[in-house]
Amino acid sequence: MLPEQPRAGVCLVRVEVQSRGVLITVRMYADVERDTAAVRTSTTDAETAVQTVREFLLAFLAGEPES
Repeated sequence: MLPEQPRAGVCLVRVEVQSRGVLITVRMYADVERDTAAVRTSTTDAETAVQTVREFLLAFLAGEPES
């Protein structure tokens, strides 16, 4: 069995205060070494943003490819 190659992922959360509330943008890069395209999602709900980050972390730790 070959050893697993090191990988690095990034999940960036940006919060913008707007006149009608907040806009939360989450950008996820599953493998920064391979310069993968970011998966981007935006929401105004903090719980949705937290769930998005949670799903990214679990998928990354499970070794799943970027969707």
